[in-house]
Amino acid sequence: MESKKELRAVCRAKRLSIKSKEEKSAEIVSRIVKLPAVQNADSLFIFYPLEGEINLLPLMDFAKEKGKKIAFPLCADKNGTMRFCQVCSLDELELGYFGLREPKRDAPEILPQNTVIFLPALAVDKSGYRLGYGKGYYDRYLAKHASSKPYTVGVIYKDLIFDELPHDEYDIPCDTVVCEE
Repeated sequence: MESKKELRAVCRAKRLSIKSKEEKSAEIVSRIVKLPAVQNADSLFIFYPLEGEINLLPLMDFAKEKGKKIAFPLCADKNGTMRFCQVCSLDELELGYFGLREPKRDAPEILPQNTVIFLPALAVDKSGYRLGYGKGYYDRYLAKHASSKPYTVGVIYKDLIFDELPHDEYDIPCDTVVCEE
């Protein structure tokens, strides 16, 4: 099996070559809003799409209609510390670490209580393990908040679902994975 670093490069290239990303993202969002965990959640923790990632931004309108809070990740430092902060409008995001659109530093933090957290990934396997970007932000966050039992959803294009991916003891699998099919 290839190393995680090699797989990341392969998966980035494969993701960039995927056609009809907007249509596939829209299909993924339409599947997401039907999930019981999403229907019953008080808050949804999403991310701003980067480099061809699934576009979850339409979930902001869904959340507003259903009275749910939306939060985006804020990387507190470059050492893997992250928190989620409430956002009501994309205007409240600014350029942060790693070129990501993040909430402003003074945005109110939301703790994961009755929350669905959407996990970005370069690939996901059939056991729910994801290949992230290698910084460990999400795994650290999930480990820190394990007692809150947030429901985790890996969002990925079907072409980036593998039978098995390399994972370490600190990697936390997604509760479910949603793709366009």
